[in-house]
Amino acid sequence: MTHSVVTATNLLVQSYDAGVSSITWENAMLFAVHISDGVLDSTFCFLGWLPALLLITLGCWRISDAEIPRIGVMTAAFFVASQIHLPIAGVSTAHLLLNGLMGVILGRRAIVAIAVGLFLQALLFGHGGLTVLGVNITVYTIPAIAAGFCVRPLRQSRLLHRRFVRFGVATATGAIWLATLVAAIQWVHAILIGDGTLPKSVTELWLCDPSVLIGVGLAALLFGAAEQWIEPIPDYPIGAILGGGTAYATILLNVAALTIGGKEGIRDTAGVVLLANLPVVLVESVAVGFVVAFLARAKPEWLGGPTRV
Repeated sequence: MTHSVVTATNLLVQSYDAGVSSITWENAMLFAVHISDGVLDSTFCFLGWLPALLLITLGCWRISDAEIPRIGVMTAAFFVASQIHLPIAGVSTAHLLLNGLMGVILGRRAIVAIAVGLFLQALLFGHGGLTVLGVNITVYTIPAIAAGFCVRPLRQSRLLHRRFVRFGVATATGAIWLATLVAAIQWVHAILIGDGTLPKSVTELWLCDPSVLIGVGLAALLFGAAEQWIEPIPDYPIGAILGGGTAYATILLNVAALTIGGKEGIRDTAGVVLLANLPVVLVESVAVGFVVAFLARAKPEWLGGPTRV
């Protein structure tokens, strides 16, 4: 099944005009980070294959037989996780991305797992598209590679073992997520009132309102406090940062692709995609955090990928 952000946005607008307060998620189209065929301009789709092919070459370079079983297992995990869709606020659905976990475990070999998984999802289930596969591979793999290269330095520095550092990082990341949430809500609000563009000046942004800034700051402190309540597992915050950060970067790249390369009538819906997928960042952060904490004890050699360029 091919998913269309345009249909989803039209559904939201029609419901808004009709005064409907909720939409059953079964009838809403998927706002997942898989761009479908027909959404992007053909030129942009072609250009998306250029970095994708370079990344695939990087991922396959000097691959050894010993690495294949681990790549196969992670490819299967990535493929299956993307088929589990969860409802969001009765309006949309989303799923785990897991590209951060791919990068943490496989390093640059994550490119292979992600490319194969995305190809099979598009071919077998229409989740994403074949003509835009290059763009999807690029969007998924760049943040994954970054996570793979960061995990070992973060573990070796032991900086995140200090409670005040963990509190500061959790508060800062919470502030970034909340600020993005406010911006996404304003963007969607502009769509619903018939103006799909963001304000022309910075002062018109909701984030410039002192009350909003104070609210975001206080809520961000709750993120830091919540992290302190979690059992002090040394490697949990590393996985949480890399998992959530990778998901966040992937969603932003997806939104950028829709905004820059989307066809007429598609670009303005990027705000809906951003808003619908922001909850995934939180789930991904917690999930990858606990997986990394487990692997640090059970399979520490798996963290950071088996090879380097």
